[in-house]
Amino acid sequence: MAFLLPAFEEAGLLDDGVSEELDSLRATLTALQQHFELSLPRQEILNGRLPAAVTATVPPENLGD
Repeated sequence: MAFLLPAFEEAGLLDDGVSEELDSLRATLTALQQHFELSLPRQEILNGRLPAAVTATVPPENLGD
């Protein structure tokens, strides 16, 4: 997890005098999003269809076969 410290420091999450107004969950998610270069298009998530991927070629009820 040490590789994330710079992203958390930049977001102000590791400061001793963190403001009470700081939404730490939102700041954490923003720092992770920026560090890993993640992006989710808000309008597509709210109004559209997201892509899906098939991860198994056998239906779940047959996975033990």
